[in-house]
Amino acid sequence: MLIESNAYQITKKHFEYVIKKPPCDIVPTKIVSIQYSGHIYFPNNFNQPLPTMVEAYRTKKFHGINIKTLVFIPKQHPINELKEEEKFEYINVSSIFSINSKGKPKVQSFIHNTEDLYTKFPIEKYPEKYQSYGEFNAYTIRFIVKENDISLPQGIGFEEISKAQVFLWDIDPETSRGTETTVKTTKD
Repeated sequence: MLIESNAYQITKKHFEYVIKKPPCDIVPTKIVSIQYSGHIYFPNNFNQPLPTMVEAYRTKKFHGINIKTLVFIPKQHPINELKEEEKFEYINVSSIFSINSKGKPKVQSFIHNTEDLYTKFPIEKYPEKYQSYGEFNAYTIRFIVKENDISLPQGIGFEEISKAQVFLWDIDPETSRGTETTVKTTKD
């Protein structure tokens, strides 16, 4: 989600140069569901997105890595004004292959808005919507990363990915610290 901590400083001229996409190709990962999960108050003095909570597992049935993440979006953010079915049009998940600090293959996923959200709610017209004031709506987002969603280096198979890391992407580009978890395997 794009949370702009310094939105009042961004003008239309500057907005053209703001990084609006995560550091990978936008190959939309299939979002299975977006579900409102509650409301919290947490003053965030760091002016960057709160970390996500993540669970990841692999099943034979879906031929991919199923990821469930809990994200915290500022209450005044425009995404909260959309109907549930509209959220799918304005939220993307993009994924990339990476290696973690211990040398293990992992998938990194970035949850971010589409640029269409800025057409609907331009920052220069609604700067207050892109700031954080300590009140957040929580959403559970479920998505599946499939083998063709990411480019793998030669010699590394999709089944070797043992870690998943999820970020909430911000246009600053401030991101939440990526929450990493082990990809578990289920029997079904």
